[in-house]
Amino acid sequence: MKNFTMGLGEQRKQNALTSRKPLRTAREMAEELGLTRQTLAAYIGHYDGPAPVFINGTSRNRNRNTWYDPEKIRDWWEAVQPKIKHTKETAIDKRRKEPAPTTTRAFLAQQWLREHGPATQRQLVEAGFINMSAGMLLKMIGFGALIKEKQNGRVTYTATDKDYLKLNGRSHYDTPTQIQGKTNE
Repeated sequence: MKNFTMGLGEQRKQNALTSRKPLRTAREMAEELGLTRQTLAAYIGHYDGPAPVFINGTSRNRNRNTWYDPEKIRDWWEAVQPKIKHTKETAIDKRRKEPAPTTTRAFLAQQWLREHGPATQRQLVEAGFINMSAGMLLKMIGFGALIKEKQNGRVTYTATDKDYLKLNGRSHYDTPTQIQGKTNE
């Protein structure tokens, strides 16, 4: 309860004399830890970081600052470092172990068409190429990998000799041997 016997000026003097812990903004703490402010905020949210001591400004205010107790942040960071390091190493190992794709769904559909002859879009879906959209078929036609023909009122697709190999959405290759020597950038 406040002491109302003191005047306003005396209360201000007394408050100014009380010792308070120094706080740091999220940006200052991120710089100290060698992170960006966004990365620190993500880690705090994901790994149950300490709550801010003071938030200055509203969510719509561009000049909003979040103030943290630096000791709590440092202690939390020391405790969470092994978890973050393990998560990063696991993700890197997964990426290294997964082989790079050498064919695409469209190329496999083209091989199937070579073996089975002309087919409609429905027949391609029944053969297991469920996501063969009309857009993909048009891209293959534009590339010269397929020929679209009308036979007996039905639209059929026939594979050509030109291989449709599009890796990772980057570029087309003419033969599978060109892919084997290519490394992902």
